[in-house]
Amino acid sequence: MIKKISIIFLTSCLIGVNLSEEITAQNSNTIMNPTNVNENNGTNKPRILEQRERSRQRRYRNRGSSSRSWGCQGDPTTSLNLLVPSEIELPKSIHSQPLFWFNLSKIPSVPVVFSIVNTNSHELIILKEIKSVNPGLNKIELPPDIKLNSGEQYRWSVSLICDRARPDKDIYREGHLKIAANISSELKMELSNSTNCSLFNFYDLAYDAMLCNLLEKN
Repeated sequence: MIKKISIIFLTSCLIGVNLSEEITAQNSNTIMNPTNVNENNGTNKPRILEQRERSRQRRYRNRGSSSRSWGCQGDPTTSLNLLVPSEIELPKSIHSQPLFWFNLSKIPSVPVVFSIVNTNSHELIILKEIKSVNPGLNKIELPPDIKLNSGEQYRWSVSLICDRARPDKDIYREGHLKIAANISSELKMELSNSTNCSLFNFYDLAYDAMLCNLLEKN
Protein backbone atom coordinates (compact mmCIF):
# COMPACT_ATOMS: atom_id res chain seq x y z
CA MET A 1 0.00 0.00 0.00
CA ILE A 2 1.40 3.37 -0.96
CA LYS A 3 2.52 5.31 2.06
CA LYS A 4 0.81 8.66 2.34
CA ILE A 5 2.91 11.79 2.09
CA SER A 6 3.11 13.80 5.26
CA ILE A 7 4.68 16.96 6.52
CA ILE A 8 6.64 17.10 9.76
CA PHE A 9 5.40 20.11 11.71
CA LEU A 10 7.65 21.93 14.10
CA THR A 11 5.46 20.69 16.93
CA SER A 12 6.83 17.26 15.95
CA CYS A 13 3.44 16.11 14.67
CA LEU A 14 2.91 14.36 11.33
CA ILE A 15 -0.10 15.50 9.34
CA GLY A 16 -1.24 15.04 5.74
CA VAL A 17 -0.85 17.71 3.09
CA ASN A 18 -3.06 18.54 0.15
CA LEU A 19 -0.35 18.57 -2.47
CA SER A 20 -2.70 19.25 -5.35
CA GLU A 21 -3.49 22.66 -3.85
CA GLU A 22 -0.03 23.58 -2.63
CA ILE A 23 2.01 22.32 -5.56
CA THR A 24 1.26 25.50 -7.49
CA ALA A 25 3.36 27.37 -4.96
CA GLN A 26 6.47 25.24 -5.55
CA ASN A 27 9.83 26.82 -6.27
CA SER A 28 12.89 25.16 -7.80
CA ASN A 29 16.07 26.33 -6.07
CA THR A 30 19.62 26.05 -7.23
CA ILE A 31 21.44 26.43 -3.95
CA MET A 32 24.20 28.99 -3.69
CA ASN A 33 27.89 28.45 -3.26
CA PRO A 34 28.75 29.17 0.40
CA THR A 35 31.42 31.66 -0.65
CA ASN A 36 28.62 33.81 -2.05
CA VAL A 37 26.59 33.87 1.14
CA ASN A 38 26.50 37.44 2.43
CA GLU A 39 25.70 38.40 5.99
CA ASN A 40 23.36 41.24 6.82
CA ASN A 41 26.26 43.56 7.48
CA GLY A 42 27.46 43.13 3.90
CA THR A 43 30.58 41.11 4.73
CA ASN A 44 31.32 37.70 3.33
CA LYS A 45 31.37 35.13 6.17
CA PRO A 46 30.72 31.63 4.85
CA ARG A 47 32.37 30.11 7.92
CA ILE A 48 29.58 31.39 10.16
CA LEU A 49 27.07 29.03 8.57
CA GLU A 50 29.46 26.10 8.82
CA GLN A 51 30.27 26.84 12.44
CA ARG A 52 26.59 26.93 13.41
CA GLU A 53 25.96 23.65 11.54
CA ARG A 54 28.87 21.99 13.36
CA SER A 55 27.43 23.26 16.62
CA ARG A 56 24.01 21.91 15.68
CA GLN A 57 25.48 18.52 14.84
CA ARG A 58 26.90 18.27 18.34
CA ARG A 59 23.59 19.26 19.90
CA TYR A 60 21.36 17.07 17.72
CA ARG A 61 23.52 14.00 17.10
CA ASN A 62 21.84 11.84 19.73
CA ARG A 63 18.47 13.53 19.97
CA GLY A 64 15.45 14.42 17.85
CA SER A 65 14.64 17.61 16.00
CA SER A 66 14.08 20.94 17.64
CA SER A 67 10.84 21.31 19.53
CA ARG A 68 10.38 24.94 18.51
CA SER A 69 7.08 25.13 16.73
CA TRP A 70 6.78 28.57 15.13
CA GLY A 71 8.79 31.35 13.61
CA CYS A 72 11.52 33.60 14.89
CA GLN A 73 11.09 36.46 17.30
CA GLY A 74 9.82 39.34 15.21
CA ASP A 75 8.49 36.89 12.61
CA PRO A 76 6.35 34.55 14.72
CA THR A 77 3.91 33.43 12.03
CA THR A 78 6.35 31.68 9.68
CA SER A 79 6.22 27.89 10.01
CA LEU A 80 8.64 25.45 8.39
CA ASN A 81 7.92 21.82 7.47
CA LEU A 82 9.73 19.09 5.55
CA LEU A 83 8.16 16.56 3.19
CA VAL A 84 9.13 13.06 4.28
CA PRO A 85 7.46 9.64 4.13
CA SER A 86 5.25 9.09 7.15
CA GLU A 87 5.99 6.48 9.80
CA ILE A 88 9.34 5.52 8.28
CA GLU A 89 12.46 6.48 10.20
CA LEU A 90 14.97 5.82 7.43
CA PRO A 91 13.35 5.90 3.96
CA LYS A 92 15.46 4.70 1.03
CA SER A 93 16.16 6.15 -2.40
CA ILE A 94 17.98 4.79 -5.44
CA HIS A 95 19.04 8.28 -6.52
CA SER A 96 22.44 9.73 -5.77
CA GLN A 97 20.91 13.18 -6.28
CA PRO A 98 17.41 12.98 -4.81
CA LEU A 99 15.13 16.00 -4.66
CA PHE A 100 14.29 17.61 -1.34
CA TRP A 101 11.04 19.43 -0.60
CA PHE A 102 10.03 21.75 2.21
CA ASN A 103 7.03 23.92 2.98
CA LEU A 104 6.88 27.51 4.23
CA SER A 105 3.74 29.21 5.45
CA LYS A 106 5.04 32.48 3.99
CA ILE A 107 8.26 34.08 2.76
CA PRO A 108 10.40 34.51 5.88
CA SER A 109 12.24 37.69 6.75
CA VAL A 110 15.33 35.68 7.77
CA PRO A 111 17.78 33.49 5.80
CA VAL A 112 16.82 29.92 4.85
CA VAL A 113 19.67 27.39 4.99
CA PHE A 114 19.86 23.82 3.64
CA SER A 115 22.35 21.18 4.72
CA ILE A 116 23.16 17.48 4.36
CA VAL A 117 25.29 15.49 6.80
CA ASN A 118 26.52 11.92 6.35
CA THR A 119 25.34 10.32 9.59
CA ASN A 120 27.82 7.46 9.26
CA SER A 121 30.93 9.66 9.10
CA HIS A 122 29.35 12.91 10.39
CA GLU A 123 30.80 14.63 7.32
CA LEU A 124 29.10 17.86 6.29
CA ILE A 125 28.25 17.24 2.63
CA ILE A 126 26.66 20.57 1.73
CA LEU A 127 25.64 23.76 3.48
CA LYS A 128 23.99 26.48 1.42
CA GLU A 129 21.74 29.47 1.87
CA ILE A 130 18.67 29.33 -0.36
CA LYS A 131 18.28 32.77 -1.86
CA SER A 132 14.81 32.41 -3.36
CA VAL A 133 11.83 30.79 -1.65
CA ASN A 134 8.06 30.93 -2.07
CA PRO A 135 5.14 30.35 0.27
CA GLY A 136 4.07 26.70 0.05
CA LEU A 137 6.23 23.94 -1.42
CA ASN A 138 9.85 24.58 -2.36
CA LYS A 139 12.17 22.17 -4.16
CA ILE A 140 15.91 21.80 -3.61
CA GLU A 141 18.19 20.24 -6.24
CA LEU A 142 21.75 19.17 -5.53
CA PRO A 143 24.56 20.68 -7.63
CA PRO A 144 26.00 18.40 -10.35
CA ASP A 145 29.23 17.84 -8.39
CA ILE A 146 27.53 16.53 -5.26
CA LYS A 147 26.28 12.93 -5.20
CA LEU A 148 25.24 10.80 -2.25
CA ASN A 149 26.87 7.38 -1.90
CA SER A 150 24.96 4.10 -2.05
CA GLY A 151 24.66 2.36 1.29
CA GLU A 152 25.22 5.59 3.22
CA GLN A 153 22.77 7.31 5.57
CA TYR A 154 22.17 11.04 5.51
CA ARG A 155 20.44 13.72 7.54
CA TRP A 156 19.11 16.69 5.59
CA SER A 157 17.81 19.84 7.16
CA VAL A 158 16.29 23.22 6.46
CA SER A 159 16.70 26.05 8.95
CA LEU A 160 15.46 29.58 9.47
CA ILE A 161 18.42 31.56 10.82
CA CYS A 162 16.68 33.64 13.47
CA ASP A 163 19.73 34.98 15.29
CA ARG A 164 23.16 34.76 13.67
CA ALA A 165 24.82 34.85 17.08
CA ARG A 166 22.53 32.17 18.60
CA PRO A 167 22.20 28.88 16.64
CA ASP A 168 19.92 27.56 19.39
CA LYS A 169 17.34 30.15 18.31
CA ASP A 170 17.13 28.77 14.76
CA ILE A 171 13.94 27.15 13.51
CA TYR A 172 15.31 23.77 12.48
CA ARG A 173 13.75 20.73 10.84
CA GLU A 174 15.50 17.55 9.75
CA GLY A 175 14.77 14.44 7.73
CA HIS A 176 16.71 11.23 7.12
CA LEU A 177 17.28 8.95 4.16
CA LYS A 178 19.50 6.12 3.00
CA ILE A 179 20.77 5.59 -0.53
CA ALA A 180 19.91 1.99 -1.38
CA ALA A 181 22.76 -0.40 -2.04
CA ASN A 182 22.97 -3.48 -4.27
CA ILE A 183 20.47 -2.18 -6.81
CA SER A 184 21.24 -3.59 -10.26
CA SER A 185 21.62 -1.18 -13.15
CA GLU A 186 18.71 -2.90 -14.92
CA LEU A 187 16.37 -2.42 -11.95
CA LYS A 188 17.56 1.14 -11.44
CA MET A 189 16.75 1.94 -15.07
CA GLU A 190 13.34 0.29 -14.77
CA LEU A 191 12.51 2.27 -11.64
CA SER A 192 13.83 5.53 -13.07
CA ASN A 193 11.43 5.24 -16.00
CA SER A 194 8.50 4.00 -13.94
CA THR A 195 5.41 6.03 -13.06
CA ASN A 196 4.02 3.17 -10.95
CA CYS A 197 4.49 4.53 -7.44
CA SER A 198 3.60 1.22 -5.80
CA LEU A 199 6.63 -0.33 -7.49
CA PHE A 200 8.94 1.80 -5.34
CA ASN A 201 7.20 0.60 -2.19
CA PHE A 202 7.57 -3.00 -3.40
CA TYR A 203 11.34 -2.52 -3.44
CA ASP A 204 11.32 -0.73 -0.07
CA LEU A 205 12.12 2.67 -1.59
CA ALA A 206 9.79 4.82 0.48
CA TYR A 207 11.51 8.12 -0.29
CA ASP A 208 11.20 7.57 -4.05
CA ALA A 209 7.59 6.44 -3.63
CA MET A 210 6.86 9.74 -1.90
CA LEU A 211 8.46 11.73 -4.73
CA CYS A 212 6.56 9.67 -7.28
CA ASN A 213 3.27 10.49 -5.57
CA LEU A 214 4.24 14.14 -5.40
CA LEU A 215 4.97 14.35 -9.13
CA GLU A 216 1.83 12.38 -9.91
CA LYS A 217 -0.26 15.05 -8.19
CA ASN A 218 1.50 17.86 -10.04
